[in-house]
Amino acid sequence: MELYSGVIELPNGDARNAGGETAFAVPAGRLAEARDMIRMMTKSSVPLLLAGFLAGFAVMYAALGDRDLGPIVIRDPTLLSPTRTATPTERDLLTQLESRLAGDPGDLDILTDLANLNWDIEDYAQAVVWYRRALEIAPFNPDLRTDLGTALFYENRIDEAIREFEQALAISPNHPQALINMGIVLLDARGDRDGALELWEQFLETNPAHARAPMIREEIENLRGGV
Repeated sequence: MELYSGVIELPNGDARNAGGETAFAVPAGRLAEARDMIRMMTKSSVPLLLAGFLAGFAVMYAALGDRDLGPIVIRDPTLLSPTRTATPTERDLLTQLESRLAGDPGDLDILTDLANLNWDIEDYAQAVVWYRRALEIAPFNPDLRTDLGTALFYENRIDEAIREFEQALAISPNHPQALINMGIVLLDARGDRDGALELWEQFLETNPAHARAPMIREEIENLRGGV
């Protein structure tokens, strides 16, 4: 998963990244198209927020199968729709995973799959529960920490989200998704422009070829230009 509408990305290498999340991502060069989409979604209810929203990233969720890019977060958690109803297929998969977990409560893959699936159905509170369970087994996994931080952000638990990103970066100082996502949260939830710039500049320095680099570069230019 990825973190953010600025953009929060889902971490590399976990089961989620292998595929299994419902979302979409906007590639560099198609920001205008994505912004038009966001404008249609928000113009009737949050016109004042739109200007800031458009100046940020134009991504709402990570594309299905695009897990290598990391999680994505939306700037204002209040814009998130309520938890959607799981499809019959998703309910069946949840039941299967929970049944498998009952036979092997310490299976990290099953716990991660449960966390990711709950993310997919937008039950972020339950995703937090499963990510925490997974981290009891793999406490030094920065991808899981980043996913947890992203889910906490969606739950509007900002301080906890920041702590998880900090822990992910303590484990992996140049973790791309943690750098991106924490910068977004600092900027949008804390108004910490300098903190966000520092993290994003570190991201560009250490991950210059990353797929999100063009978006982050644009966001930095907007901030420095006073947009």
